[in-house]
Amino acid sequence: KQWYQRRVAITAGIEIAFKTDVYKLEGNTVSLNGDEVIAPLHKVYKDGSALKIEDVGQFVFSIVQDGKDPLVELTWDKVTSYNLKVHGTCKGSSTGMCGKWNGKAKDDMTMPDGEVAESVEAFGTAWAVDDEDECPAPPPIPDICEDFGLMTEKVGYQEHVVAVLKAGVLGQCSKVVDNSETVNAAVQEICLCFGDKNCACPVFNQFAAACDAAEFNTAGWALKNKNTECAPSCPDGSTFRVAGPKPAPSCSKPKGGRKTQKGCFCPEGQVMEGGKCIAAEDCVCEYAGQRFDIGDKYDKPDICQSCSCVGSGDEKCEDMQCNTECTENELEVTADGECCTKCLANWVEAVNPKPDATVSEPLALTCKVTGVEVTADDIKWVQFAPEVDVSKPKRIFEISDDGLVLTIKNMNEMRVGNYKCVVTKDDKVSEGVFEVLLPIVHEDLIEPVQETVQFIEGKDLVVEVKKLGGTITDLSWECNGVKMEQKIVNKKTGCKLVLKGATADMAGSCTCFVRGIGSQDSAEIKIEAQANEVTVTPLKKKISCTEGKKKCNPKCSVTMTAGSVAKKSVKVCKLEDNGKLSKCKAAKVRKGKYGKSLGKVTAASAGNYVCVHSDNGVDTISDPMAVVVKPAGKILI
Repeated sequence: KQWYQRRVAITAGIEIAFKTDVYKLEGNTVSLNGDEVIAPLHKVYKDGSALKIEDVGQFVFSIVQDGKDPLVELTWDKVTSYNLKVHGTCKGSSTGMCGKWNGKAKDDMTMPDGEVAESVEAFGTAWAVDDEDECPAPPPIPDICEDFGLMTEKVGYQEHVVAVLKAGVLGQCSKVVDNSETVNAAVQEICLCFGDKNCACPVFNQFAAACDAAEFNTAGWALKNKNTECAPSCPDGSTFRVAGPKPAPSCSKPKGGRKTQKGCFCPEGQVMEGGKCIAAEDCVCEYAGQRFDIGDKYDKPDICQSCSCVGSGDEKCEDMQCNTECTENELEVTADGECCTKCLANWVEAVNPKPDATVSEPLALTCKVTGVEVTADDIKWVQFAPEVDVSKPKRIFEISDDGLVLTIKNMNEMRVGNYKCVVTKDDKVSEGVFEVLLPIVHEDLIEPVQETVQFIEGKDLVVEVKKLGGTITDLSWECNGVKMEQKIVNKKTGCKLVLKGATADMAGSCTCFVRGIGSQDSAEIKIEAQANEVTVTPLKKKISCTEGKKKCNPKCSVTMTAGSVAKKSVKVCKLEDNGKLSKCKAAKVRKGKYGKSLGKVTAASAGNYVCVHSDNGVDTISDPMAVVVKPAGKILI
């Protein structure tokens, strides 16, 4: 963070990433992966690394790894200052704010651009993470004393700082370690606090840490230095000790360790928990900053253990039981932070499953394998369907040395299709699938012969397109959204779709779709249906019949605009005076004429008759035919 109108930078917190965890020290709080936890804490990892955070008035963060105790140790004063110590095996590997541990003090303040900073301020600013909203680049560092009108007092502040740095062990160290930056920084801090000399204490502590690194023992320096009031303050119930136990007493180790460290320690028989001293017999169990009462069960997934709290700081742990069973082509893999192995399906994937292809340009298809190491011999590239091994034709394809990249050297219509990389490992098979298409552009390849086609129900529907000369590689028809599988007459100059016995529901539209080499076109034709007109016509409108005779036969002709007259679809009926039909009988057809004998003629046979054609509930009725009955032996005029 930056204070004083964003001109002075201080450390407000520290974030440490280790393995899959992120620890944060900020003020008096500790968090693990975003959740606040209680110090002291410890955590063990699968590779044997052990991490601890102790509270001795300041937080001490340490990592023990591969026998290096510690590999890293960081102290945080819970205010603004921190110190970092690393194991000697790290020499030559440090960079950034840690400087270059290479035995050359002059290059310790190397900035990201490789240049060496002229001041501590410039060095710190150069390594700041860019964040324009919260932490914009600061302007040049001012003289705070001058800005605050404290130039007269500044002389006295400087004398105080010099006096502190000349006394005791700091004075001895100042003869070896340059303290000029410390003097300036301490004076600026005092001015920033309007003369409160205690504000320089964190700066003095930083210098003391530098002295420790130079093999001076500065433990308790402030208690022996009469020129300062920087003696450490401790939580209630604890006292500062120059040589307290290391590790500090805790619930899991009430007496602490055999090494020594400075800090705040509780009276014998007590331990520091959450910044307070408690009796050791009041302890519970702790892991990763969480507290567990006696009888509680908890897991340590990083080391594959299940534990129970069995006493004050005592726990009983057992190895977790895993029952991983994978299906035929699943891989059994180990994941970071996971205790048990897990099954990994689809362990091969296409990195670019739908690549952007360009005609006459190369195209690379890339596969990714997760969870297992493979070689080129484990990988086969296939084009399908039908399935063809494309690993061999080097004139057309090229495969990378690791087998994971197939390059189509020259994209054209022939290379369009589906591809897959098939990986076989330990009798397990997985694959990544690619769909290779060329970008489709519009090209005038066809046009309709007629934009609107009318048809009569029952007759054939014929729609046709004309080919305009481009190369056509694929052709299909759809009518009203349904792909047509019926007869398609495809010729060099055009294409017809013939639908036999079309019905009224075929009205709408038919579209011909064609594809060329990297192109496409379509032609839509509007379809209109016409009703099948039926005409029923009397052969005679007046029929004379003799009473007692049987030769009385009303006849009609039936014509249709499409199709033929169905059997038994025509009948002859008497038309009553009220318009109703009666005495209907199926007509017989002879020589294309439809009629029905009225049988032996009687006076009641006289009247009007009609022919009726019926089709799907629709009746077509002829004009009336008048039947006149004459007595036997008389001639009707």
